[in-house]
Amino acid sequence: MSRKNSNSFSFERPRPTINHYRELIMKNSVSFTQIALFALVCWAIFLPEKSNAQTLVRADATKNISLSVPNDFRPMTNDEIADRYFTNRRPIAMYTDRRNIVDLGVNESLTEWSENDLIILKDFYKANISGLYTEVNFINEELKDINGRQFAVFEFESVVKDEDNAFSQKPEIRKYTYIQYAIVNGKSWVFNLTVPLRHKQEWQSVAAEIMNSVKIKK
Repeated sequence: MSRKNSNSFSFERPRPTINHYRELIMKNSVSFTQIALFALVCWAIFLPEKSNAQTLVRADATKNISLSVPNDFRPMTNDEIADRYFTNRRPIAMYTDRRNIVDLGVNESLTEWSENDLIILKDFYKANISGLYTEVNFINEELKDINGRQFAVFEFESVVKDEDNAFSQKPEIRKYTYIQYAIVNGKSWVFNLTVPLRHKQEWQSVAAEIMNSVKIKK
């Protein structure tokens, strides 16, 4: 009669249970989540910076004055102009973008100037700009020839604080502005683009392109 060896042992693989499968799925889920999160971080780090390339189209501010504007710009409504500018004289032309954050304007001043007064005009408007805001940081100021016409050009950042009423708790208004002046037929013409300061990087190069496109027939 054969006898089984008492020193021999038989190892049997335990049968998987529902809990075993559940733990396995949870471990794999965590692993997949970590991989997805890592891939998302890498994508965000190496994603190229979004370009604000604009397609510009020609627009006639008057029959003698034209400039290039982004193709998604539209004329401001009368209510929008009245809400932003406290004046009885409607600007010659006012445009804004689809997000309604950019002001692009063309206007004529009632002040009379001689064609040779551009340097005096530049000093006059620099003082005027400085008096309009609580703080002004001039990035650039120059006399510049644009398409055969001399302009006084300013580029600046501004801050307006409500200092008259310390209890109003109104936030500061910070803007970026590119503005230029020309003397045409004894009157000063102003072309300006203004945008909240936080959007300066997005619009600074576009503003220069728009302003350098201004053409005034002689």
